[in-house]
Amino acid sequence: MRNRFFASGYLTQKNTVMKILNLIPVLMILFSCKVHAQSGNDSSNMKNNRLDLFIDGSEYIAYIKQQLTFVDYVRDRHLADVHLLITTQNTGSGGTEYSLVYWGQKKFEGKNDTLKYVANTNNTEEETRKGLVQILKMGLMSYVAQLPGADAFEISFNSPTDSSLLLMDTTDKWNSWIFTVYANSYFNGEQSYQNFYLNGGLTANKTTEDWKINFTVNGSYNYTKYAYDDFVYSSETQSRSADLLIVKSLTDHWSAGGAASVYSSTYSNYDLKASISPAIEWNLYPYSKSTSHLFTMLYTLTPSYSNYTDSTLYNKTEELLLSQSFTASLDLIEKWGSINMSVYGSNYFHDFSKNSLYVSSSLNLRIVKGLELSLYGNLGLVHDQLNLSKEGATPEEVLTRQHELSTNFSYYGSIGISYNFGSTYNNVVNARFNFLN
Repeated sequence: MRNRFFASGYLTQKNTVMKILNLIPVLMILFSCKVHAQSGNDSSNMKNNRLDLFIDGSEYIAYIKQQLTFVDYVRDRHLADVHLLITTQNTGSGGTEYSLVYWGQKKFEGKNDTLKYVANTNNTEEETRKGLVQILKMGLMSYVAQLPGADAFEISFNSPTDSSLLLMDTTDKWNSWIFTVYANSYFNGEQSYQNFYLNGGLTANKTTEDWKINFTVNGSYNYTKYAYDDFVYSSETQSRSADLLIVKSLTDHWSAGGAASVYSSTYSNYDLKASISPAIEWNLYPYSKSTSHLFTMLYTLTPSYSNYTDSTLYNKTEELLLSQSFTASLDLIEKWGSINMSVYGSNYFHDFSKNSLYVSSSLNLRIVKGLELSLYGNLGLVHDQLNLSKEGATPEEVLTRQHELSTNFSYYGSIGISYNFGSTYNNVVNARFNFLN
């Protein structure tokens, strides 16, 4: 009797435990759903107080994330409240002008803006990125002001305490001229190979609204030596050049000017080549929109004198020629990506069969969320190599590219595709072990 009671009690307890175990998964699912719902509500409430920002085109993205913590950064422009495009172009003083284009999306659709920031040529990288972030913040305030959490922001103004800064003399004693002297070299080698390269020069630039003047003097020297068993071969090439460009702004669509150059090169068989090229250019878009839209047509007329190192294939040691060239170029930077296309053609007047044509194009396209395509290609049809030496080149000179060789064409191309997926939001910056990345 006692054994039957014990067995009956044991079975009852066992059944109870099994029922509890069977209920655990159900309770966990219900708990998970409740927590998820609460989390989703919290997230939804939070998103009402924060901007979703997509940044396109900045090399300082990690720094921006560290400094701007009041927005959420998204990987897809279609998910953003604000799509920010950052483009750059050089200033006349050698600095960089940043154009910050804000495109409002979703509830900010149609609310667009553009701000400018100029980094001085003497700025350190820290000063440049700090100033860029400051302007970036200012541009976002008009969007943040429409969020429920806008009252959490406070705007302040740092007035200069030194009165002398307010009375600073802005007279430019250099009259907009910028000068640069530069030199660089590299060398590398191993038991069977040695290479040394040296380059240096001087630039002088002046850029105003009405004038653009660039002057450059440059020289380079390259020495290479190959040694393998009993085979030893060494070669050297050198070049020198001086170039001058002068451009006058006529209207917001027209420019006129010219270029002049003096050049010598052992690679191209020139003891001396001198040319002058008057030119005129038309731009479909106003030049003030050049950071995002540019479609130009450029025509040049070039008389040139050439004195050759060796007699050419046409038995010339020197000659005076007249040529012309035409270039059409399109540059567009949009929310969907960017595109560049250019066509260049030239010919000599004494023989129209002596001509060349070059076509190049690049495309960076955001196809769908996370999927990007990049294409680049150029093709050249070459029929104007009047400078080729009649002596030709030895097999060693051909293999080491010591002299310009005859060709009817040239080409280059590249294609790339990438797809990224995963977390939509990631505001975290972690710089650890960057050297191994």
